[in-house]
Formats: sequence, structure tokens, C-alpha cells
Amino acid sequence: MYHMNPTSLFSGRATDYALYRPSYPAEAITTILEGLHSPSQLVAADIGAGTGIASRLLGDRSFVSTLLQTLTDVF
Repeated sequence: MYHMNPTSLFSGRATDYALYRPSYPAEAITTILEGLHSPSQLVAADIGAGTGIASRLLGDRSFVSTLLQTLTDVF
């Protein structure tokens, strides 16, 4: 029986992923952040960050972000 290795699903595809993966709408980020304290007082953890789309959008709003990505060829 064939077993997929989930850690290799995106291996070798980082360039295509970065080129064709759309960003998140600004309205979605605004909605997520509603009611939180000042961004400069918060730290965001982007788990499974991939190419860091969410971290960049949070950084644009003065958040400090920590990225965690286990696949090495997505950057």
C-alpha cells in the first residue's frame, strides 16, 4: 500500500507556491485583530508559516512575529 509522507508534499514546490499563493485580504487580518491590545504589545506565532504571508501582514501592522516552519525549502 502507498503511504504519503506529509513532510514532502511541498518539497521542490516552494517557487511555485510563492508565485501563485494569494495573500490574505486586509479585511481578514483586521477582523482577526479586532479587540486586541496595541500591536506593539503583542507577539504573534505563525506556526507552519510556509513563505510567511501571515507574518508579513502582521509585521506591516507593527506586530512582532515568530515563524515556525519545519520544511526547509519553502523559503
